[in-house]
Amino acid sequence: MLNNVLGLFAAWAAYHLALAYENGRGCRKSLAKAKRWYGFAAREGFASAQVNLGAILAQMGRRMNSLRMFQRAANLFRGAARAGNRNAAYNLGFYYRDGIGVRRSARWAAHWFGVAARGGDRDAKRALRCLGRQERLGGQRGLSRPQRAVKRARG
Repeated sequence: MLNNVLGLFAAWAAYHLALAYENGRGCRKSLAKAKRWYGFAAREGFASAQVNLGAILAQMGRRMNSLRMFQRAANLFRGAARAGNRNAAYNLGFYYRDGIGVRRSARWAAHWFGVAARGGDRDAKRALRCLGRQERLGGQRGLSRPQRAVKRARG
């Protein structure tokens, strides 16, 4: 039990140290050091660190045009979303909607937008409505499979 408590405290401390380095609060701004400390906290299962590290990797992926960075970011978002982080679920919804680092899937986009929406994220609710509207404009009669997924995700 003590090891669990110490692990949680170490992850919390690493997360806050990473925030300081990322924003230059009380120290010189260093994205490399922030990434390293977020990585430590993320490996300990700290969901907010997984989201922030995923965001840094996504920035790097855009800058370097690197599919691998986007895939790593998607994996981090997935872990945090499964732990209940609605920001990660929202990000993952976009990744699936647009096929960023994952195979494009309206079904999974609807799932993750739904998770974030049920967590109270208004932007996710709007994205879910837009996703449903895009599917309806696809020209198919009745509800397509992705539309049914959107309807289920809305609850």
